[in-house]
Amino acid sequence: MDRFLISSAGAAATFGVIGAASVWLAGPNAQLPWGYHVVFSLLIVWAVALLTSIVVRKDHVPDLLGTIAKNGYYTCEGFCFAFAFEARDGVAFLRVWFQNQYERPCVAEIGLCPTPRLLRRAPRFECVGLRVECGPAAMGVATLAMPVPADLQGKSLLFDVGASVKYPQGGGRRLRMYVGLPVYWSARRVGKWPRHKDNRPVELRLPSDVDAAIEGDRYQSVRTFWRLGDTPLERWPEDLWSSDSTKPTMAVTGK
Repeated sequence: MDRFLISSAGAAATFGVIGAASVWLAGPNAQLPWGYHVVFSLLIVWAVALLTSIVVRKDHVPDLLGTIAKNGYYTCEGFCFAFAFEARDGVAFLRVWFQNQYERPCVAEIGLCPTPRLLRRAPRFECVGLRVECGPAAMGVATLAMPVPADLQGKSLLFDVGASVKYPQGGGRRLRMYVGLPVYWSARRVGKWPRHKDNRPVELRLPSDVDAAIEGDRYQSVRTFWRLGDTPLERWPEDLWSSDSTKPTMAVTGK
């Protein structure tokens, strides 16, 4: 919705400026109806007012995800998330940091798959899927153990991003207003998850000196640090960061 409003305001402002400039360049001899001046002026005023209202909106709960994902994060239907890899005890873990923008719980499925390169296959790294049940305005992290092929360790890879989000009880009131980088639904797939031509991939650096294969079931955990109604979070848990962990940087490419 925010993207639609911003696009509408931008289009209205552009049309209004072009129209007003055309009327001004035409001069008084053109004998244009006075209504043209009013319409174009109102378009500009409406666009500026709409953009201002979007910018000045205040959050009703803290943007905890924004304190970790300093460069921004993805958003799909009010579910916000960012990625990071870390290494613990010789095992690579994918971390998906998340926060719900709405006052009611949601269920999100997130997909991450290596981006195919021009005239070449995608890197030999498996697609990832995580399911997250997120409480009202809740903030937390989902963690999944990942094998990293030896030839890819320590390298940076581009990943396509996909997501699907549902609010079983409806979203309710929106509590956080930041407009993240949108992830769209599409018939084109990222593995099992949707891929859309407008979804921008994320560049992530893979850990070094980690297992290239993981036998058996891989452990996925979802840890919630804060939810609507909790007391303010004064500090992060001491065991949150390992010596090899990295905070999500959202190094998103424009390609």
